[in-house]
Amino acid sequence: AYCLQLFQDEALRMSGELAGRKLRLVEVGPHIGDCMLWAASLFGENLRATAIEPVTQVVSLFRRSILANGFQNIIDLHHAWGGTGGGKPPPGSMAEGKPREGAEPAAVPWLGLDSVVKEDVDILKIHTNGGERQILDSAEELFNNHKVSVVIVHSAEAHQLWPSAEFLLHRNYNVDV
Repeated sequence: AYCLQLFQDEALRMSGELAGRKLRLVEVGPHIGDCMLWAASLFGENLRATAIEPVTQVVSLFRRSILANGFQNIIDLHHAWGGTGGGKPPPGSMAEGKPREGAEPAAVPWLGLDSVVKEDVDILKIHTNGGERQILDSAEELFNNHKVSVVIVHSAEAHQLWPSAEFLLHRNYNVDV
């Protein structure tokens, strides 16, 4: 299984600061769910996780893993594009132009973070290779009304990181690139 070491390190660090509450994780672009599944296996009922993924076959595999491991009450998986896009894949995403198999843009709805996350978040992880800023823009209420302790934006497209860094810098986050 693959899960970004930075995510694992931050989750372990944040879990030590919980003071009796559940670790709250949100991931947009989890693919088959390696990070969410890793966290659920480690933290169990002390975790509340939300994941948003647009690729139909990937969602199916992730959902099967959730069920096989009994994580239905821990991981809330949404089959959707992250952000507020209006029917097309995010610009620069892996699905732009030709959708990845099983992720027809017209068949998969858009879901903004503000519509599913209405409380403090310990770690927000975004890995979509396009549309990262659009996802952050869909979380305006989250950032204005709640605490988002750690934001991890990971992309194979370096030029996609700068708009996200700008969003975070304007909210007084320390940004490491």
